[in-house]
Amino acid sequence: MRQYIFSAFFIAFFILCNISTAETVTNTATGYIDLDNTVDNIVYSFNPKIGGTATIKIIIRDKDGAIRRTVTKKYSMSDTHIYIYNNKPGEIAIFEAGDLGGQEKTTYYYKYNIMMKDWFLSKAISESMDNMEYRMYYDFQYYPGTQAIDGTVIDIKNASTETKNERALRLQQEFSSIYNEMESLYKSKKLSSSKKTFCDEKEIAEIIYNVPINNKNVENYNNLGFFMGKTTNNLQCGLYILQYIIDKVPERTPAYINIGDIYNNLGEKEHAKENYKIYVKQMKKEGNGMKIPNRILESID
Repeated sequence: MRQYIFSAFFIAFFILCNISTAETVTNTATGYIDLDNTVDNIVYSFNPKIGGTATIKIIIRDKDGAIRRTVTKKYSMSDTHIYIYNNKPGEIAIFEAGDLGGQEKTTYYYKYNIMMKDWFLSKAISESMDNMEYRMYYDFQYYPGTQAIDGTVIDIKNASTETKNERALRLQQEFSSIYNEMESLYKSKKLSSSKKTFCDEKEIAEIIYNVPINNKNVENYNNLGFFMGKTTNNLQCGLYILQYIIDKVPERTPAYINIGDIYNNLGEKEHAKENYKIYVKQMKKEGNGMKIPNRILESID
């Protein structure tokens, strides 16, 4: 499941613009940005101008070097971080952020339309960090696939769209695939030694956004957060799931011990202790005080 996202095909580049200079900065990236199973190239040039706009020129070439598409985009100088990458086959992602002190960031995803032979905006993910709570927040916006990467708008009949129900079904299947693989590794006692990244935080956030946590599926979500907490490369994903669970179902007692364990693994001892205390309080309230592990009681003394 989703191994291609984190494989060698995920090649990206990051440009931090220095607004004190007007020199053009150029980088390249490669990836499967269309659907012909050959590696394509992107040349990305950024020309900052003090106090005005910045011009970004994107040149998409095929494996033989022939130009497939040239795009020129204008940005205000508040957009000083630009990061373009190939997230998965047939997709170009453009990450944009404000100045160094800015908290909010947005990634725009353009999917390849075979009939139109161009990339069209399919979704945008905005993210912000709450440093006090040590957590990320995400917001999702979906588009009908009518706006090309250069801003051109096409007729809706030529758009490649996915309905809300189709998207929810696809993401439910992705959830099940991740869950089943991690559960299998856990049962075979191989999960803790796994170095695999099963998903990133944006992916799990999108799953939760489209397949909301409720009383029927909360146990599966809790289990997935628990599984991720047993690995080394999925801790933030697990933490995101479990924090979202207690937002929606605060009486879900097992989530607090799982959150505490992940914080411990991240070296956040005080956050771990806070969640262990809530876990102990709710276990006692439920009449399960005798079932509280000694390690938890010792950690909050």
